Amino acid sequence: MFSLMKKLNKNKILFITLLLVNFLVFSYISANYNSARSPDFMYYTDYISYFFNSLNLTGREQGLIYFFLVSLTIKFFDIDFGASSYELSFSNSIIITNYLLFSIGLIGLFKLLKNRKFSSKNILFSFLVVSLFPQSINMILTMKPEIIAFSTLPWSIFLILKYLENSEIKYLYIALFPNLILLTTKATIIGSVGLIYLFILLQNLDKFKNINFYKFLTISLMLITLLFYENAIANGKNILEHTNTKPDYQDKAQLAFLFDLNLRELITNPFRHNHANSLLGILMLDTFGDYFQNYALHDNSLFAFSRKNIPRIFVISHWTQFISIILTTSYYIATIYYFRKNRINNIFYVLHFFGIIILLLQAFGFPQVNFNANMADTFKTHYYSFLLVISFTFLITSLVSQFPKIKLGLLFLAIFTFFNLYGLNKIEYKNYLQLISLRSNISATCSFNSIFLDDLDSESCNSAVIKICKTTPHITNTNFLIQKELSNLYLNNYYPSQVLSKENTKVVPRTVDECIKYVKKGYRYLTYLQNPIRVPIVNLIFYILSIASLGYAFFIKE
Repeated sequence: MFSLMKKLNKNKILFITLLLVNFLVFSYISANYNSARSPDFMYYTDYISYFFNSLNLTGREQGLIYFFLVSLTIKFFDIDFGASSYELSFSNSIIITNYLLFSIGLIGLFKLLKNRKFSSKNILFSFLVVSLFPQSINMILTMKPEIIAFSTLPWSIFLILKYLENSEIKYLYIALFPNLILLTTKATIIGSVGLIYLFILLQNLDKFKNINFYKFLTISLMLITLLFYENAIANGKNILEHTNTKPDYQDKAQLAFLFDLNLRELITNPFRHNHANSLLGILMLDTFGDYFQNYALHDNSLFAFSRKNIPRIFVISHWTQFISIILTTSYYIATIYYFRKNRINNIFYVLHFFGIIILLLQAFGFPQVNFNANMADTFKTHYYSFLLVISFTFLITSLVSQFPKIKLGLLFLAIFTFFNLYGLNKIEYKNYLQLISLRSNISATCSFNSIFLDDLDSESCNSAVIKICKTTPHITNTNFLIQKELSNLYLNNYYPSQVLSKENTKVVPRTVDECIKYVKKGYRYLTYLQNPIRVPIVNLIFYILSIASLGYAFFIKE
């Protein structure tokens, strides 16, 4: 009894620590990064315009539900914003939505790992490390559907495994709606998840040769058609209709792309597009780093501002990239080791390979040409980040189960990697704190940040006056800062061209004082985000049923 209580207390402490770490990470990344400048945001914002009735068609080809959830968050959480704070309001909504989805995915991953006989203590510890994993952070920062794939795939696999263990068709029906969402999200997600399911099917073929499974498959195909239809009507194209007509993306990868690797160049010149001829080089620099400079090294984020570099030793001067090379190499060696050693769980250690296979097919011209040989950005790790996070979690859980004494070392390594990659070690810390104070005025964690920032008054948090009437060029554009042009570090600018509205009345204040006067009377920045939100009925019903299914699955006992 005493040992059980001790174990429960340890799990409680780990769980509380996990919540605290995720909140601190959420606070830090939301203040430092503008998700409205994340990869391909300018394309996917068409979905937001569609849901707020500004566009009749998205013109894109991806599933609706993820972008609807982001739109819903915008509608409920970001009421007040002006021309300058507009982007950061978007960013807040994206990161809030993604963290909620990330949490759902972690709960599913907990159930999956428990099913594979790992202890709660080791699972919760691995979640601490995974919460600092670059692929987790980057997935949360980006308005792309990979995060909703992460939120549903662990649950789906868990329920499929329950079916294989018990031969009870009910588990597949519980997994039905999460899978419908998962398999209508994005072509690369459908491809990689389809390969994973094919692998499971071939390994357990006898379990699927029965009339109940065929009935389930028929019902699934009928229901998924409804989702495909609603998505196609809204998009103006189907989910597989991704044709890139840009002249730069009409290449096909050469076979040498799979094997080429220049180790000296990798260490001395580890920068974007210099390794476009090497799949291995891109993997090593992007898995635990930011080779394409979209996140930690993005020149428009505060992560990159005034970062302190580790001194050069021999030929190694780019330590952030070198650490990524070492960690990625170790990661792939370890996954292959556990794939061969742990036959029961082998698929979970190599899930990311299914994502890479789909990207390779695309690079070699199947189903259509969509590859730029000068950049090879088809192989951004973000495209299979949801698989990397699951595989990485299985690896960390396996390591700490087999070697409990390495826990402290792994946690230290995760914290060090996070600090180094996302630039917590600053040279000009005073200016950085001023900048964070500016950005925090519009951050979702403004009140919390004000405890630690002298320049940030908690009373100014969520102030419509500040969000609409006061600005500085550094609120959304930090390129000035990277060049050390540290001027206008206070909210003392104003955009006199923004239109404010109240009911049917529109005004254009010419000064800060005039703007404040109208805001206090209830006027707000005029934008299409004030429009009623459009609801994708089929997607929403299926997603609600999906969440209900996950709630039911949570209480399935092991």
